[in-house]
Amino acid sequence: MLFMYQAGQGIILNNDLSIALRKSGSPIALEHFSEPPSRFLHRWGETALEHIIDLQVPIWFIIGPSHRKTHDWRVVTANGEMCHLKNDEIFSTATLAHGTHKFQKWVVIDELESITVPELAADCPLSGNKFRLLNRFQFVALLQPRGAFIKPTGLIDSFKDIGPLVFNAPHFNENHGKIIKSKYGLGYVVNPNKKPTYNFSHRCNAVVHDHFNSYPEGHDNRYYVPLRFLEPYAIPTGTLAPKTLHIINWSISGCDTLINRSL
Repeated sequence: MLFMYQAGQGIILNNDLSIALRKSGSPIALEHFSEPPSRFLHRWGETALEHIIDLQVPIWFIIGPSHRKTHDWRVVTANGEMCHLKNDEIFSTATLAHGTHKFQKWVVIDELESITVPELAADCPLSGNKFRLLNRFQFVALLQPRGAFIKPTGLIDSFKDIGPLVFNAPHFNENHGKIIKSKYGLGYVVNPNKKPTYNFSHRCNAVVHDHFNSYPEGHDNRYYVPLRFLEPYAIPTGTLAPKTLHIINWSISGCDTLINRSL
């Protein structure tokens, strides 16, 4: 049977779940999740969903069908890793959750020019979001603002204000901002609710300030926050089994544009 998933669909991998179970010292094995819900609850004292959520298993995203005959899907995760998967490596579909409200740093969004350096530009076919990151040579303008968290007292009021997840974005080192061409970027475009301020004692702030002779502001008050800064993890959906059919609703050609930073 061929199992179909949407572009952008979150998933949990069998291997990631097995590793998380082992590291947590859980007595539960992967095969136990196929037990009827009532039996699982009686045997382990909690639901399968509750147990997996507590593990904070990594979330991967489908970006297209694999072009390899031996695999089914191309997938990416927040740390920029990309790989090809078979259907039987997928445990379940998943929704995205965030482990922290503190994003620490962001990158200044520049005007989108007609000609851009590909690794500095984002072009997401799912949301239509396009932008270019401000750069200094092969480094993005990475800054650490005061109040870099998502809550009413921070620069962003709530997670409802961070917009759709952007696929096919630039990926860069989180410490100094150097572009990493071999990795895939996922993140959010944010609009702070007030003018950001910066502490010059933070190295990344000092470096950017010295290069631009000021703290640059985002075009249209927009900044980019990589998904990995918010410690993403997966919340399983469906029947917690890999054999759930999901209807595909995108064309092969449309999905191919998701993988400009190709495998």
